[in-house]
Amino acid sequence: MLSSKVSVDNAEDWLLTHEIPAIRYGALRDLEGTSVSDSNASRVQSEIAEWAPVASLLAKQNPRGYWAFPEDCLAEAEFHGVEPNPSR
Repeated sequence: MLSSKVSVDNAEDWLLTHEIPAIRYGALRDLEGTSVSDSNASRVQSEIAEWAPVASLLAKQNPRGYWAFPEDCLAEAEFHGVEPNPSR
């Protein structure tokens, strides 16, 4: 049986080499104690925005900073809620 130290080291190595950059960044920052200003941490952090699922979301962002609607969309929206049920 492997000692717990070997298992933890293996898990940490796995997280530090994970294909998902956000996992690698979290492992660097939280497990290794790497400063966010460290060049390796900065490089991995920049990879997060380039990772396909994140990049596809960022591509949908309007250049003015909002995601789907103009900033004032809530001011123009009309609420069509449901009346509360008094029997509950």
